Amino acid sequence: ELSERTVKNYQKQIAYFIDYVEEKHGITELEQVSPAHIKGFINGYQLRGNKPSYINDLLKAVKCLFAYAYREEYTPKLLTERIKNVKEPKVLIHTFSEREIADLIQYFKGMDYLSIRNRVIMMVFFDTGIRVSELTQMKIEQIQDSYFIIHGKGRKERVVPKNPLVSKWLMKYLEIRKSYFEYRPAKDFVFLSKNGKPL
Repeated sequence: ELSERTVKNYQKQIAYFIDYVEEKHGITELEQVSPAHIKGFINGYQLRGNKPSYINDLLKAVKCLFAYAYREEYTPKLLTERIKNVKEPKVLIHTFSEREIADLIQYFKGMDYLSIRNRVIMMVFFDTGIRVSELTQMKIEQIQDSYFIIHGKGRKERVVPKNPLVSKWLMKYLEIRKSYFEYRPAKDFVFLSKNGKPL
């Protein structure tokens, strides 16, 4: 099931395509569309210098539309079958060195709530590679002895191992979190602002 945000995005991207075929080709019926129109739509964005990743996002939405049209027998064939994605350049991701990772984690030296929270957040990110949204939405029951249960995109659940050092600091954080919010209202997410609000 798609998220509300994804659906809105698809609606916007499909609207671009509909506007294009109406304005450029006078097409108002789905049955009038041909693969050439879809290629023309994509070529227009290429000529304007849009990034391949953006163009491929548009194409993905258009492909979904025509897959649906074919499934529901509005079109006799899948119009996007031979339309390939635009080639995207391979991006080389420069990672942190072990020294840089250690420096980033050790930047938070204090033993107060915020310092320990920030240190643990950095450790969890470096150890697990989970998304920011997965970390900010994490609840206490998702923390197990040697792993996290992560609720990811599309409501998918996965098990993510954690190393013993992260477990040790996480225990320390949960203890200070408990005492810090003992007399303050707090949401039930693991990582909270100093006012007990979700990050």
